[in-house]
Amino acid sequence: DERGWVFLERFITAVKCAMLQGDQAAGIIITNSPAIHFQILTYAERLRSAAQNKLERGNFNDSLRKELDTFFGLLETKRFSAASTDKLLIDAGQATNPDSAIVKDIMQEFADFLSGHWSAEAAKQQQQANRLGAAMLKVASDYLFSWDSSFSAARLSEIEAASTLDPAVFVLLLLLPVALTLSVCLAPYSDPSAPWQQQGWWWLFGVPMGYSVCNALFPFFLAATAGVRLSRHAVAQSFVYAMGVGMFTSLVMFTLSIGLGVFPLPQTPLITSTLAIVPLPLLWLVVPSWQRRNTAFQWRVIYAVLGCVLVIIVFGVLFPLVNALLQSVQNRALQALMLLGYMIIKLGFERFGRCLATRLGADAMPCFIILASYAYELNLCVVLAKGFSWLHFLELLTFDAMENCYHIWSLRRQWGRQRDGAAVDSGRQYFIVAELLIREFIEVVASLSFLVEVVVLRLVRPKFNSLVCSATDAEIQTLVLLLLLNCVVEFSIGLATHCFLVRHGFSPLRTLRGLIASYFPVFLASACCMTMFFMLCQLTQQGVGYTFQFVWLIDPSSQWRCGLTWEVS
Repeated sequence: DERGWVFLERFITAVKCAMLQGDQAAGIIITNSPAIHFQILTYAERLRSAAQNKLERGNFNDSLRKELDTFFGLLETKRFSAASTDKLLIDAGQATNPDSAIVKDIMQEFADFLSGHWSAEAAKQQQQANRLGAAMLKVASDYLFSWDSSFSAARLSEIEAASTLDPAVFVLLLLLPVALTLSVCLAPYSDPSAPWQQQGWWWLFGVPMGYSVCNALFPFFLAATAGVRLSRHAVAQSFVYAMGVGMFTSLVMFTLSIGLGVFPLPQTPLITSTLAIVPLPLLWLVVPSWQRRNTAFQWRVIYAVLGCVLVIIVFGVLFPLVNALLQSVQNRALQALMLLGYMIIKLGFERFGRCLATRLGADAMPCFIILASYAYELNLCVVLAKGFSWLHFLELLTFDAMENCYHIWSLRRQWGRQRDGAAVDSGRQYFIVAELLIREFIEVVASLSFLVEVVVLRLVRPKFNSLVCSATDAEIQTLVLLLLLNCVVEFSIGLATHCFLVRHGFSPLRTLRGLIASYFPVFLASACCMTMFFMLCQLTQQGVGYTFQFVWLIDPSSQWRCGLTWEVS
């Protein structure tokens, strides 16, 4: 604070701040010291007052000059020490410190100029600040609302050519995720209160099968985003990878259960999600050898694996943690606010996907949309099934409607630019329509799949599932009604979207069929993975305690009732 050169820097900064409004001035000072921040603002306020106060009296220059002169008095109290030994020896042979004279000359010239040109310089500073603010606003607007993604010509042709009416594709998307999930959830497991030695079905079937399905997502996600050619050999290797990770997960969890003498292991989904990161480097073996030799392609694989890690962190860790936090909150208004967190996390994931797509190509972006849409929609179905109110249901529908409105507004914006004479970017418009159709399709399919699972679990084997085991018939009827209503509303929104697109010359059904056929491996793997994972989280054997109060650990004599309900004996 006592150094002369530092004082000059702060003085010049204070002058620039004085030429701006107070709120603008506070925003341009960058320092980690509150004291320095306050000091510069104080200097600026003194100069601003001198320049503005009593302007009508005609003594403008005198008031400003007097205030500027006070800073010369402050300069006299500052010291100018040498920065090196050589400089110290040079200064010792002179009567006055040359640095002091230089700073005084700079401040003198500065003060003389400002005395007569303050108004003009202040106007320039204000204009520059306004331009900077407009530029920052434009950057923010472009970041949030501009669409810089566009399908490549090759991918557009592939989607058009891949359009299919084959019913097997849609049957697989609707039935296979449900069938795989129910096969794991309905298996004849032993009661969770039994020790780990009696949990053979869980160790030999439940964990390997469940987490093989979950981890099958990553080879197909990598192939679609990095551009790996899925030959029969690559597909076989993908399944080998998935089954290997499933058995690895079962072995690790089995070992932990033996070592700790605990079953169920608490918060198993969080542990298994973390374990899923470990074998991701083995995805390199799925890549054909001729593609591995390409240096540029190696970086694409790295970016794709980074996307896999992001999937695990966001949907395997963050979503379950937010679910737990939401269950611990009783205030309805706070719960409604927290529901917004799911949308923010999902949009953040998609935004990061756009960043990766700048490296991988825009053709990879639908993979992130497909995955995020399945995870978001299925997780919200779980949230609704936990007993939330109609207000929350309406809030979630509002989020979906807002997303649709955003895409439609984006399309209209593109059409407006086209009317203004801008070049037509059919690839970009097609990209917006593709995202809109993918979201609508998944919202309907995911809700319908979840409804079927809940009904079957309630009728066949409800005791191991926390969603249905302790619910009354009236509560189940309300839940089924809620899920049916959600399907109807989502279908209605999709129908309205279809009519809007047809009216503007698009072929939404043909486009959707092409997207599903072109990205079918990712569609199917995402549906199977997310359906399995979020339903596995409801199994008693997974030890998910949303309150983080693991009764069976605290009191080994506690009795299991159903789902996640344990009673202290």
